[in-house]
Amino acid sequence: MKIYAIGRLVLHALVLIFSIVLLGVSANLVALGNKYGLSLIWAQLALAVSVITLAVMIPVLVLDRVRRNALPSWTAAELGWNGVLWVLWLACAGYATNALQGLDCGSRSYEVLYLDYYLGKKGQAVCQQAQAIEALSWLNWIFLFALFWWLLITALVYHNASQGTVWMSSMSDYQPTGAGAAKGVDMGGEVPMAQTGYAGATPMAAGTLQQGMQQQQQPAYGYGAGMPPAAGTPATQYTQGTLATQGHVPPAGVAQV
Repeated sequence: MKIYAIGRLVLHALVLIFSIVLLGVSANLVALGNKYGLSLIWAQLALAVSVITLAVMIPVLVLDRVRRNALPSWTAAELGWNGVLWVLWLACAGYATNALQGLDCGSRSYEVLYLDYYLGKKGQAVCQQAQAIEALSWLNWIFLFALFWWLLITALVYHNASQGTVWMSSMSDYQPTGAGAAKGVDMGGEVPMAQTGYAGATPMAAGTLQQGMQQQQQPAYGYGAGMPPAAGTPATQYTQGTLATQGHVPPAGVAQV
């Protein structure tokens, strides 16, 4: 489906961009925490989920461009790894929100003044980075959650039409525009029946055509077949009537043909 292919590409691109940003920001906060003996578990979780997301999505997107209908792009497989990712981002966003609740990044706030004392006038920037981790984690969860349910609902809608093959193929390549195309079947260059002129032939018409061809192949009764027609047959009556009309009646005692 072209619409799903475009939407999937856009959402995955946004998730990748946000994951790269989160990777850098969370790594910086983890390094600062280790330097000053602070255990920032929410930042460590964001760092780990960012690495997992990049390790999963980059190979999938590369395979989509190199090989069509690759295994990670199958509907069943994509629902699996996509569902795992949105659960991880939900956990990351929820943990960061719980840890950073009430955080004030104003220039005169207690948090900023406290961080300025240890980081040397970098407290506000660090505080904003913490808020960025929280916001981008929620955005990644929303994008992946929406993509997961979009894919699942679409697959359920076309399950009967595709006879279940939609689960073992890429939704981006699925074309619900006919029986063959909806099932993802390659016609292999065969000419459809509608183009041969016999698409509208009914069984009765086909039987009549076959019977007519058989009649043409049978030898006609007459001199060409080596046997004259018997007297009283329609052919004999037709010949006698024609000769009588033209005045060529044979004499009595001569066999009439």
